[in-house]
Order: sequence, then structure tokens, then C-alpha cells
Amino acid sequence: MNDIKLVESNEQPMKNHLLSSHERIRSIYWAIELELRGWDIRSAFVGGTVSAIVYVTFLKYISDRRDQLGLQVSDLYRYDALLNLYPNVVNQQELCEYLDDVERQLGLSQRLLQNFVLDIKSPNLDTKFLNALHIANELDFRSNDIAQIEIEELVRIVEKVIESEGKVSGLVYTPWAISTLMSEICQIKDGMSVYDPCAGCGLSLIQAIRGKDVSVFAQEQNMHIAAILEMLLIMTGVRKGAVRCDDSIWHPLTQTFNQKFDCVISEPPYMRPETSYRMSIDKNLIGQVLYYPDQKIEDTWIFIRHIVASLKENGKAAVLVPMSMLTREGSAAVSRKKLIADGYIDSVIELPANAFSNRNMKTSILILRKERPIHNIYMLDLSRGLWDEKCKTGKDGIAEITEMVLNRKIVTGASDIVETEEIVQNAYQLGVSRYVPQEIDVEQFLADSVKLYRTADKLEAKFERLCREFKEAMDDYNGYCNERKSK
Repeated sequence: MNDIKLVESNEQPMKNHLLSSHERIRSIYWAIELELRGWDIRSAFVGGTVSAIVYVTFLKYISDRRDQLGLQVSDLYRYDALLNLYPNVVNQQELCEYLDDVERQLGLSQRLLQNFVLDIKSPNLDTKFLNALHIANELDFRSNDIAQIEIEELVRIVEKVIESEGKVSGLVYTPWAISTLMSEICQIKDGMSVYDPCAGCGLSLIQAIRGKDVSVFAQEQNMHIAAILEMLLIMTGVRKGAVRCDDSIWHPLTQTFNQKFDCVISEPPYMRPETSYRMSIDKNLIGQVLYYPDQKIEDTWIFIRHIVASLKENGKAAVLVPMSMLTREGSAAVSRKKLIADGYIDSVIELPANAFSNRNMKTSILILRKERPIHNIYMLDLSRGLWDEKCKTGKDGIAEITEMVLNRKIVTGASDIVETEEIVQNAYQLGVSRYVPQEIDVEQFLADSVKLYRTADKLEAKFERLCREFKEAMDDYNGYCNERKSK
């Protein structure tokens, strides 16, 4: 793990310095984003502006920290040289060969960065790209303290751009608070191995492992997005593990590296059942997916079954799932039944709709573990105001919710421990609201009812007045028409 550290201090001058650094660096990234935005960038880069921002930043990062990374490369690719030599002497083709060499020296084998640069095609790219390079020269990754801030701000702007561009970028992200909660519940510590079979561009994974000396194994099916993931992980300081571009069901990293993992943090793709995978999978995948081959392969639940199979015997996983996965019948119910019967489901945490600004579906965190069979499930509903109340306090709020989950704290109207027998009686449904009824505040209910009735009375009176006015207007109009006819 890189030795990047953010030195904390109670001294006011240091706080002011870091604050001003955040603001300055943020303004640099927004200037880069402003320069790169537009259709020509989206046509050149898969992932659009996000890909371009990460790529420009990565070129500056590996130039500034080439000694720390142990890179032996030509001085042609020093960042100050690039500013003078691009695009006439050093063009994208030369940068492609440079990054291929960087990957090789860093021990990366899939040539993700080389392929990423090879696919950059746009006749109008050079001027914008050179302007962005000049702006990014204001970044300075040589200082450990400032480098940490610069990576934090890079992640922040990537999230903002993904949110603003929506589906155009083809990227999604999990908000900081949710990623942090998943990480804290899994209790990720130095020396652990962390796996994400559906990593995307890696923002959730980065939030989970930040500041920890861990081995990271990640897979993403889209080559361009996998390259963004690799660049972000390198800049975050990850030096152990692997990033692969492939399908995690057909070619799981558990099989590639013949190992299982301490922790899995993931958000599997939301797909319709039976659309991508066949009704059966190859026999060489036995052990990589649970309950093979006695049930149908369903797209979303097969990832859950792979995640549990990927855990060490004392491993733990936090997985974001849509609510429909916890309530749907058919083969989804069969998967839930088997996981519950084997005692792999530890907790279900329902999130409020406003926890995500970039989606509107109801979502839950599924906590899985293999340490010992569990004959009950902790249910927590954060959609009843608890999330907003706790998360307003930032890290302290996340820590409080984490403590509730780890200690299985029962809060009336918000959480409970549900025995397996009750879940069986409810046809293996795992929707939290089914088991944690919301308490009604009688006084508040009566007060709201009185207010509602008063509002209804006012609306009814207003409606009657409008009806009278309309009738009077119609009478005047009919009188006018009759008068015109008589003339």
C-alpha cells in the first residue's frame, strides 16, 4: 500500500491550510471538467468526461510519483515534457506504448490501460486534451499530504460528473455514506483480501478500502470501465491484488487465483432473470457458485451465490440489492430459502429512497457471513428517519449505525431480530417492513388528521366558490349569446 497519509492536527492553521487546499484542488478539477466536457470527448472516451478526467490525472500522478512507484521511463513522458511535446512529438499512440510499459512495471498483466488509450479516437481531441493537461499541471502528487487530498477531490468530482451526466456516461456510483457503512460493518482491517466481482469504475470499492493496507481483487466486464477502475485503484495506493476485465460468473477470480477472500463489497448488476446466463453452467465452475447444479441460473441471485462461495470460512460480505430481490417469488425465493437454511444471511438493512441521488428504486444492504450458521436475521429499517438523523453527523452517524448492526441492537419501530421459523412462515420474504412494523404516534396521528380535515374543508369551500363563479360566468356568456342572436 502506498504511504499516502493525511496528517491530522488540532492546530487551526493546519485546518485552514487543508481547507484551502481542498477548495483550490476542487477548482482545478472543475476547470478540467469544463475544458473536457462536450460531445467530442464522449465520442472519444467510453465513460465520457469521467474517463478523460481520470486519464489526465493519472498521467500527472505517475509522472509525479514515478520514483515512489519504481518506474523507469523515458524523460519524454515527464509531465512538464508532455506539455511541450504533445501532440506533435508525443501523441496518443506514444502514450499508449508508455502506459503499456507502466502496466508491465507495476506487474499488471491485462494491458487495460494500453487498450483504453488505443480506443481513444477523435479528430478534435488534441486541443482540448492539451488544455486539460496544462490545467492538471497545477496538481502536485509529490507531497503525501496534498496527494491524499487530490485523490479525495478526484473521487468527489467523478461522483458529481456521473450524477450530472446520468446514463450518458454509462457509469454509476454508490454514495460515500453507504460505501463506508458497508465497509465498517464488514470490519475491513489491514492485511485482509477484499473482492468485488462487479466493481464498475470502483468508487464504492475505493471508499471501502481507503486508508487500509489490503489486497484488492476486482473484476469488471467493460474494458474501458475496468481501465478507469485500475487507474483509480493505483492512485488510491493499492499495490496488492489484481484487476481483471471479464465475466465474474464464467471466469471468477476465485478460480483464476485459486483463493477465497476475507471480505466482499459489491453491487451486482440489476438484470432480468434468465436473460444472460444459460439454464446451467459448466461443471468446472462447481464450487465457484453455491447450489450448483440443482437450480436455475438467475442473473442477479447467481452473483449472491458466487459471493458467498467466494468467502473464506470466516469471511463477510456486504451486498447492495434491489428490494425486489428480497421479495420476488420463483427461483429468487428458492435462492433465499437455501441461503437462509444454510445460515448465511446475517442482516438485512433497508435504505431510504433519498440515500441515492442517482436512482429511485428501493435498495437494501444484505450482510452475508460464513463464520457460523445463523438461525435468525437482524432486520433494520433506515427508511424511517434513522438514516437522515444519524448521517447528518457524518462519520459519527455511520459509526452509530454500524454499532447497531454489529451488536444487533433492537430499536422499537426500526429494528428487530427475526427467527428463521417466522421467515419460513412468510415464504422466505426478506422485506424489512414485513417484520418491523412501524409504530404509530397516536398524538401526532390525531394532530395530522385534524390538519388534514381542516385543509380538506378549506379546499371544499374553495371548490364551491369556484363552481359558483363558473356558473355565473356561464350565465353571463349564455345571456350575451342570446342577446346577439336576437339582434
